[in-house]
Amino acid sequence: MIHPFLKKLATEPTLFAEHASAYAGLATLEARELALVWMQRMAPFRPHLGGAVWHGTATRLSDIYIQLFCDDPKSAEIALIDHDVDYEPRTVTGFTGEQVEALSLSSFCQGLNEKVGVHLLVYDHDDLRGALRPDAKGRKPRGDLNDMQKLQMNIQATIL
Repeated sequence: MIHPFLKKLATEPTLFAEHASAYAGLATLEARELALVWMQRMAPFRPHLGGAVWHGTATRLSDIYIQLFCDDPKSAEIALIDHDVDYEPRTVTGFTGEQVEALSLSSFCQGLNEKVGVHLLVYDHDDLRGALRPDAKGRKPRGDLNDMQKLQMNIQATIL
């Protein structure tokens, strides 16, 4: 037997969209909270959040992508080692189209009650200038720690 609420969702697309949007919104909020934690931990490396978590379209399955703009590319990796963080180094294509080092780890998200992938993409400090140009849709493609803190405060003010 199909639950009456599920029947209602199937027959009323607007209701389904509202619930799906609220569910996705919750996942985005929780992922942003975890991203903020990692951005604070990695603050010396000028962290910038990008991707679905930054743009507000994250789901439970979305990973967190934080771009670090370092004076010394090995310094972020050394910081993880110094704090006994288990990570996997890999090479990925960055926003400039060039290969960059990604330090990938898994971090428990209390709000989602599951582990979430966190990818720290390591760029040279000079790449920061190009990173702040608006994307094709005119959106800011990434935000720094200040941007994230303001965003979270605005959301909390709206909720309360």
